[in-house]
Amino acid sequence: MTEKEILARLAQYKGQIATLGTERPAKVFKTVTHEVRKRSLFQMRLGVAYSNQAIVKEKHASGEVEKVGLPEGWKVINPIAVETKYGKTLVRGAPSRNSHSVKKAVWLLDGKEVEKSAVEDMLLASEKKDSSADQDWIYIKPENLISLNGEPFGLNA
Repeated sequence: MTEKEILARLAQYKGQIATLGTERPAKVFKTVTHEVRKRSLFQMRLGVAYSNQAIVKEKHASGEVEKVGLPEGWKVINPIAVETKYGKTLVRGAPSRNSHSVKKAVWLLDGKEVEKSAVEDMLLASEKKDSSADQDWIYIKPENLISLNGEPFGLNA
């Protein structure tokens, strides 16, 4: 599947929730010689406008978040994708905050599944925090996608 095919398939979502699986290299200290990866499964709403989300409207009204738009040099490709100033495409969407939302992370050390405690000392602080808790928007590199609603999906599918 090509990046263009991935974006076309995801663009079919119009405010709907999808269950996405990703796998990416973990953020580790430079001295780590092992391969540490994070495989995640979570739900997010695709095809929604950032400023149309209720939580974002509340933050704008209260002054907690300023209306600033995309970072300088970024442009919208379609409702589910943006291009960075460096020409890199990112899939974007809103994290699902329902109490029944799927959210799971699995850690891999040299290709074998391990508990987070086995790799915790190798991880940077930014990798240890629950980043989705305070995010209104998530950006994903298309090459990190591995599943869509339980089916293989992504560049290697």
